[in-house]
Amino acid sequence: MKNERIIRNSKAARLVHWIHTISCLMLFYTGLAIFSPKLNGLAWIFGGLEHARAHHRVAAIVFIAIPALAIIFNFKGFLHMLGSIFSWDSDDTKWLIKAPAYMFKSSIDMPPQGKLKAVQKLAYMMVLFSSVVMVVTGIILWYPASYTPNALLWSVALHDLFMIITGVVLLGHMYIGLGIFQPYRGAWRLMFGDGTISEEAAEFHNAKWFQKVKAR
Repeated sequence: MKNERIIRNSKAARLVHWIHTISCLMLFYTGLAIFSPKLNGLAWIFGGLEHARAHHRVAAIVFIAIPALAIIFNFKGFLHMLGSIFSWDSDDTKWLIKAPAYMFKSSIDMPPQGKLKAVQKLAYMMVLFSSVVMVVTGIILWYPASYTPNALLWSVALHDLFMIITGVVLLGHMYIGLGIFQPYRGAWRLMFGDGTISEEAAEFHNAKWFQKVKAR
């Protein structure tokens, strides 16, 4: 029975994730090429810096449009996702306190978690906030003639800062999501496979969510 698999992410959720991942990687690559003169050489693959800027803007449109469409077509699901991200209980606090030790010794007992673990909730909160900041500052930088020099200066600083913060968060997400961290081997299937998780893994990682699923 433990080898049975449970659907965790729908086809629609996986499709949104795939497209968003591609646009995000494009934004990071082109953003790095624009970020510093020392990195301008990265733009060669697009045929130069101006073309890299154009690709950056196209990727930004996709980055904004895909979640916006997902929200429009599944607003109830969006609200449910926000509820999951911004919910917090004592088990989340306990899990977060024990997290550093868990990274070095994955065999230690951890408090039960829901569909999202405490660290995932914090990561999603940060990504949501960072995305809003980067979208707003990106729009300002797209139309520089419409804003004051101070607004442009602050926009550049905030855009770059939150790009770096988001990059660090996403590296951690990739470390876990791609199964590089041993307890999460096979986790790539959640978004890049069939969207399922084994009952054994669900019970181990997301005991509270697993109990709700089994009770249905």
